[in-house]
Amino acid sequence: MAAQLSSTPIEVRRYTPALRVFSVGVWLAAGCFFAYLAHANTSRGHELGYLLAVLQIWPMLYTLRVPAVAAAADASGITYTDASLGLLLIFTTRQAAWIDVTEVHSKRVFTRAGSFLRTRITVRDEGRARKFFISSRCSGYPEFLAALREATAGLPVATTGLGADPILRQAQVGAGGARQVLRLVVVGALGILVLILALLNRR
Repeated sequence: MAAQLSSTPIEVRRYTPALRVFSVGVWLAAGCFFAYLAHANTSRGHELGYLLAVLQIWPMLYTLRVPAVAAAADASGITYTDASLGLLLIFTTRQAAWIDVTEVHSKRVFTRAGSFLRTRITVRDEGRARKFFISSRCSGYPEFLAALREATAGLPVATTGLGADPILRQAQVGAGGARQVLRLVVVGALGILVLILALLNRR
């Protein structure tokens, strides 16, 4: 079945260049605001502003470091980002043949900004099981799932959670791609703004 797939990769993309720049800008602006407030406000507890400024560094670096493409599928198999050391900002690109896929688990995740589908794919790699995640927030998600279902048809792959067909239907109806990521970033920026205003009111 895998041979029927195109040699052109089907990519699941986390970020467009513009969205990455916007996201980094939000974290950078938030850090600068917190640092400014801590410097300008000498009242008790102003050190909290410096702490909040430092805390913006990690998500900013994560956004810069994480590969834009979470996974790609073609006739030979899957190329994916191993983010198991993501907390240390270490990301490794790995490859797996279709026959190495052992489990596909999907579920709908609910947040304040709405809901999205998240899929965990487990593959065999160098004698151990590795997992990577993709979601309907990413562009190319429905197409990747369609390729995954086609390439693993007849293979002993455990499908848990929502299952392949419901995932595809819900992804095509509810996936917002980069728009959902942008919505979450905007909600986060508004939350930061509220916190800034609260700190200003303490002055």
